[in-house]
Amino acid sequence: MTCRPAGRPSSAPSRLHRRSGPHRELLAPLGMTRTSYRPQADVSGIAAKEVNGDQRLRDEAIWGDVHDGNAYALGGVSGHAGLFGTADDLGRFAAALLRPEAHPFLSAETIEIMTALHASTRGDVRALGWRLKPLGWGRWPQGTFWHTGFTGTSVLVSPGADTAVVLLTNFVHPARRLGETERFRAQLHQAVLRARTATASTIDHAGPARGAR
Repeated sequence: MTCRPAGRPSSAPSRLHRRSGPHRELLAPLGMTRTSYRPQADVSGIAAKEVNGDQRLRDEAIWGDVHDGNAYALGGVSGHAGLFGTADDLGRFAAALLRPEAHPFLSAETIEIMTALHASTRGDVRALGWRLKPLGWGRWPQGTFWHTGFTGTSVLVSPGADTAVVLLTNFVHPARRLGETERFRAQLHQAVLRARTATASTIDHAGPARGAR
């Protein structure tokens, strides 16, 4: 099963719970104060998405609503899509996964199970809700896990490199440019890995007298 059935049409109280529940149980403990479903504030601070977009009947840009057509049909609140957030908030989300022993609501054992190998076919290596081995993004250490979003977003968490990468781009406005998305993601993550490797090498060569890592 995927997480989509959890977002099936339901009563108004149930929909309200699906909006408030994640904030209370997941987002607030992580300090993700600017992340939510169905943002009610001025949408001028939210990136517009494609014109005549996914499963829409109106010929206009999607702005302030979830892009995914299935989540939109479910009222904008779904287990697989619909959250709006900032790079700062997602940075907090990713950083917490780098410190399993200090995570506010997941145990280290749960994170280990969640990010372990569960399925693999032709280079597509999967954990639970995450992918492993970001081929084409550089030689990240074993144990790195990552996830992408259709509109051009991604999160990579690499405990072995003590690094997390949050990418929020918008490659579907005004139209989809999926090939550009993949090229840019690869270039960015390769650049981050090179910089991280160079920094680690500099610190290691400094020796204890100049401060060990």
